[in-house]
Amino acid sequence: MKNSELLFNEYQNIKKQFRSTKLLGLKQTKLNETVLMYTINTSTKNHFSKTISLLTRIDNHFVSHSAFVNKKYDYDVVDNERETLYILDIKILGNENINKGYGTLIMDEIIKMGKKESCSSVTGNARPSDSYNKIRQNNFYKKYGFEFHERRFIRLPLNN
Repeated sequence: MKNSELLFNEYQNIKKQFRSTKLLGLKQTKLNETVLMYTINTSTKNHFSKTISLLTRIDNHFVSHSAFVNKKYDYDVVDNERETLYILDIKILGNENINKGYGTLIMDEIIKMGKKESCSSVTGNARPSDSYNKIRQNNFYKKYGFEFHERRFIRLPLNN
């Protein structure tokens, strides 16, 4: 069975557990690895919240890397009426999975989602676990044009 078929089969299992999933499709990483991306909607009537997941197959095991986002009021916007898409966390599991392009695919989806939701910006707090990850994380966010503010608060204005 092809890797893409295995990923789709595993996605069907995930979909049985989380009915509010939406398939984003198969994507290619910078290393030409095929991954499957999907979202899980955990929103309530008054609160927007989603998980963006990237499913990959490593050594005959499925691994899911994820980002957790919600909408917050953006106090830095002049008109004070826009929301921001706030990154609660981005989880790439295992050091061996760093620099494979998983974070890039997830961030691309976060930015796309922020624009679709008419958010003024994408924000979050960059919290590295050590000095090596701080440098790596800084480079990752700078690649997208994020601004760094006090206490490692990050902000990427979106032009909607």
